[in-house]
Amino acid sequence: PLFYAALLKWLPAAVLEPAAAVTKAAAASASEDEDLRRRLAGIPGLNLDCGLAIMRGSLEKYTRLLVLFAASNHQYADQISRMVAAGDFAAIESIVHSLRGSAGMLGALTVSEAVTAISAALRRDAGTDEISRLCAVLANELSRLIDGIRQATARLVVDVADAEGDFAGAGDGA
Repeated sequence: PLFYAALLKWLPAAVLEPAAAVTKAAAASASEDEDLRRRLAGIPGLNLDCGLAIMRGSLEKYTRLLVLFAASNHQYADQISRMVAAGDFAAIESIVHSLRGSAGMLGALTVSEAVTAISAALRRDAGTDEISRLCAVLANELSRLIDGIRQATARLVVDVADAEGDFAGAGDGA
């Protein structure tokens, strides 16, 4: 009783809403979360369960990281196509390296698989035709993923600066 009395003394009035209002807000929030989960689950190549597991179930953090991923990597599909045309496989390797960790962590399985295939092809000095074909697959999958993220999160306002902090601490239990 003393703990709660002290807590009530120091909590702002906004925190002390009537129970009915809190219950109504929680129900609305749960409904919004379910709608967001449904939209995210519909993104081609994205394994929602895998991504949420890495984020310890935090839909909010996971969504912010998806938005950050889309904002940070949207240009790569076009860049990959230009680099293939120029035969600049070293630059492609740099992009592949950048995408490998982030795509895997988010549960972007098709992008992750495409990245792994390109890495293997580059390591074994596969021919230009094979690398070009694999890069086309990656560019297509990356575009589909980013379009899906943008469509699924279009109604949300997400602060990308906050997401960058989440991304940096994603694996450390944050």
